[in-house]
Amino acid sequence: MHLRDLRGGHAGGGSLGLARLIDDYGEGLFPDLWFHYGIDLGDVIAGRGPSPALVLLLAQRLPDTSLTVALASGGREHFGWGLDRHIATDLFDAVNQNTRATGNWGKGKAPKVPPWPRPKAKTKKKTAAGHNKPRSVADIYKAMRR
Repeated sequence: MHLRDLRGGHAGGGSLGLARLIDDYGEGLFPDLWFHYGIDLGDVIAGRGPSPALVLLLAQRLPDTSLTVALASGGREHFGWGLDRHIATDLFDAVNQNTRATGNWGKGKAPKVPPWPRPKAKTKKKTAAGHNKPRSVADIYKAMRR
C-alpha cells in the first residue's frame, strides 16, 4: 500500500500534507526518514532541513517494508512485510497444498499443513461524517487556539 492511496490520490502538498502525515504515521515516519534518507524530521519541522514538500515526496517513495507503510497497512505487525515476503509465503502455501493434493498417503488422510502466518489486513473504520475532509489553514489555526 502506498501512502498516496491514503490521501485519495493527491499528496495534500507542503506543510499541511506533511503535518497530516506526521499526525497519522509520525511514529514510523521519523525513523524511516532517518534510516532511508538521513533526514531528521525535527530539523524539517524547525525549518533547518529540506522543504516539507520534498519530505512529503520522499515519504511517498518509502519502500513497502518501511514502518510508515506498515502503520498505514494496519499496524506494526506489517513491518517488513513487503511484496517479496507476501509472494514467498504464497509460494510456501502453494507448495504445501500441491504436496497434500498429490501425495500418496495410503489409508490415512492427508496431513493438514497450516498456512504460513500473515499479518491481518486493515479493516475500514466507520468514522463520523466529515471527519476525513481536508482541513484549511483556518481550521488548523482554530484547533491550535483551543
